[in-house]
Amino acid sequence: MDEQRTYCIGRYRVKTVPAEMKMSHWINAPVVERVGDGATLLDLSEDVWDLCAVDEVGDTLVLVMRKYPGRTNGVEVRILPEPDHYEIGGRVTTREGLMLELRALP
Repeated sequence: MDEQRTYCIGRYRVKTVPAEMKMSHWINAPVVERVGDGATLLDLSEDVWDLCAVDEVGDTLVLVMRKYPGRTNGVEVRILPEPDHYEIGGRVTTREGLMLELRALP
């Protein structure tokens, strides 16, 4: 793991996993855990998403990511405080729904 920080008053831990996509083309894939019980809320370490920015809005964790090779502009994913609630494109969904939406993006 490359970097690790906590957000939302220690509720979430965000780690990045560096991955070389092509020779000298690197991404930092995000992994988000809930600190209280160690549950993994989002793991994109085996995918092609590069974490660009992390922010917190109250109890909500906000991730901005780009899909390699960079054809997708920053996609904002919000991890909401309610269990298994995520927001992408202004729509609330489950983790399964979020993963389907991320995979469908070009």
